[in-house]
Amino acid sequence: MRQFFWGNFRNFENRVKNIAVFRQAQHDDVFNSFHQLFIIKNEIKKNVILSIRLLADVSKDAYSFQL
Repeated sequence: MRQFFWGNFRNFENRVKNIAVFRQAQHDDVFNSFHQLFIIKNEIKKNVILSIRLLADVSKDAYSFQL
């Protein structure tokens, strides 16, 4: 009976450990996804700022050319 109890307890313990490892892997995936989104957001922001600066330079050149 004692062997049966410990066998079941160890089986349960291993299942809990496997679930914990799986949950940690899911958490890491979510964290990595958010990190990737953060990087993409910064790249888009940088590209928008560069586009606005380029447009301002072109507009300034076009305005000075008209004069």
